[in-house]
Amino acid sequence: MFSYNSNHDEKVEEYLRTTEEEDLNILLQVRNNNNNTPRKTTRHGRKSTLSTILTLLSLLAMMVVMLSTTTIMNLRKEINPDEEEQNNLGVIREDSASLSSAVDHDMKEKEDEETLSLSKEEQQRRRRQKNRKMMIRAATGPRGVILPSSSSKNNKEEEDRNLLSTRKPARPTPAPILYALPKLPYAVDALEPVIDKATMEIHHLKHHATYVSKVNLALQGKPSVPIVDLMKDAVKAGPAIRNNGGGHYNHALFWDHMAPPAAANLTAPSAQLQALIDSSFGSMAAMKTQFEALAAPGTTFGSGWVWLVVTKSGDRLEIVNTPNQDNPLMRGVKDKISFPILGLDVWEHVSI
Repeated sequence: MFSYNSNHDEKVEEYLRTTEEEDLNILLQVRNNNNNTPRKTTRHGRKSTLSTILTLLSLLAMMVVMLSTTTIMNLRKEINPDEEEQNNLGVIREDSASLSSAVDHDMKEKEDEETLSLSKEEQQRRRRQKNRKMMIRAATGPRGVILPSSSSKNNKEEEDRNLLSTRKPARPTPAPILYALPKLPYAVDALEPVIDKATMEIHHLKHHATYVSKVNLALQGKPSVPIVDLMKDAVKAGPAIRNNGGGHYNHALFWDHMAPPAAANLTAPSAQLQALIDSSFGSMAAMKTQFEALAAPGTTFGSGWVWLVVTKSGDRLEIVNTPNQDNPLMRGVKDKISFPILGLDVWEHVSI
């Protein structure tokens, strides 16, 4: 910025004073000449005086214009930056742009050199990543915010489209898994020759899996409960829960009660269980005879189960049968609820 030059005004004032004195002398001289001029030359003298006055006025007008111009220029210097300074700023901007362009060029050459040394797969990966960044920058602001539409019309629709484009599609919430197909505690062919491998695969991977899938479907939107608690009111809950929930409970117990022949020969009932068998049936042999008789062909029509159960009092064992996928835990199936400790599916298997 430039300040106002007071010396300049002083020179102008001095110049004006000097000029005024000279003009005054000229006027006095003209007056004296007019007084000394004869009467016949009066018209000519008046013309000369008028010309002189006009000349002086022209000079004064020129000085006023020069003074005004000088004052305006000084005021402009105080208010606006100097033109030279602006030119310097323009040069600096041009130099910065040139430097930035040179740096970008060097970086691009470096990237090209690195790209040549990479494998084709890596080059494609980086190219996809770079394109993705460019797309994101084009669609978002400096902080990843979706830029507003430039048009006021349909602005809300444009914002909705931008918002949807940045969100991943929502996946449907899967239904809660209440029950799962249990794994066999032994190999699928471990029970041969009593139960062959094909029969085990059909019953475990097909029939039992179907029961689990259907009972989970029937229980969608309902609270999850242990399978034993589900059995108590299964009859009241309806066929879907009764048949499929019962099928899941019965088969899960069935797989767990069996063992390969070699391992089964090494097992023996606990002292408490043996005491209950003796008090309820007289002996282990008598209990087996009664169990096999109830599981014999024709005794249970169609599919069903034979159970060794503990009565509700807990001091006695009984052998009972149930149709289809019912079990002694279900209210309404038998006269009273009892607790299974051994179950046999009599649809395929007629003896133990």
